Amino acid sequence: MAQTERLTAADGPQGDDWATAPAPEAKPSEAPEERAHRQVIARDRAGHAMHLIASGIADLNANLANAMEGHVDDLDYDVLAETVAWIQDTRKALGEAEGYVARELGRMDGCPEIIELPDGRRAEVMKGKDRKEWRHDDWKRDVRSAVLEQVTATWSDAPEVLTEDGEVATLPLAQIVTTAITNAQAVHGSAAPKVTALKPLGLSADDYCSTFPGPYSVRISAPATTTTTQEN
Repeated sequence: MAQTERLTAADGPQGDDWATAPAPEAKPSEAPEERAHRQVIARDRAGHAMHLIASGIADLNANLANAMEGHVDDLDYDVLAETVAWIQDTRKALGEAEGYVARELGRMDGCPEIIELPDGRRAEVMKGKDRKEWRHDDWKRDVRSAVLEQVTATWSDAPEVLTEDGEVATLPLAQIVTTAITNAQAVHGSAAPKVTALKPLGLSADDYCSTFPGPYSVRISAPATTTTTQEN
């Protein structure tokens, strides 16, 4: 990695600006060699920033361990509490930086959905959605219908129940299932449903709300495991 000047906070968006900083302006008239030179500088700066962050976190872990091991009782409560607060603030700042970089990555022309990292891991670039203005009565009704269909497909007997008068009565299964689901939904109120739970029922969350473009995110997964066979 080439040597560059030390980056400071002034070199990038500040605080909450990580999430709202405008995308870099395109330069259509830029010569190919100028663009290549600018890419080298940008790549080196990003690498230098990652090195500073990784080194700083490693030093933090080492210093905290050395300072606290065997000496916790000698420290003041406010010192430890302030340390926790600082770590939480730093984690928030790193999260904002991650969101900013993920957004710029997702906006790049021709950005692949899967990117192979040098260490063998895979980065999956995803575009999120913001779902608002849910029509709760509609999705609850359709969930009841879908669950009822699943249950009645495997259990068609009409259950017998004991009435308040002590008599045995037969109730339609559909009535029992629908009433049970309705009562359970009333307990949970009108919170947004779990999107991944609607899919197995054949329902799409987007049919019951207004959707808006959400933030980009990058999911990092472990390298794929490879198996080798030994020939005899």
